[in-house]
Amino acid sequence: WPFRGQKHEVYEGGVRSAAFVYSPLLPADTAGTTVDSLFHITDWLPTLLHAAGIGGSHFQSSLDGQDLWECLLGHRDRCTRQEVLLNFNTVCDEGVL
Repeated sequence: WPFRGQKHEVYEGGVRSAAFVYSPLLPADTAGTTVDSLFHITDWLPTLLHAAGIGGSHFQSSLDGQDLWECLLGHRDRCTRQEVLLNFNTVCDEGVL
């Protein structure tokens, strides 16, 4: 509950999770808003580095994730992730996007 399935399954319960971000440093107009864009676990590091003022192109080129800080602030055009790897079958070496 509330999603079907569990970890290691390609149902929603295995690949989707609810999350929240709180900080008194966030702009007041973002309080109580919802972002329903794709966000992968690998996106947290570059996103939090940006929020902390650490970053730059030398970090981005060596990280797998995307900086989605502007997306979290409500700029929908900055929500750049279009796909997420859901499952990789190690027996058949096939991925599911």
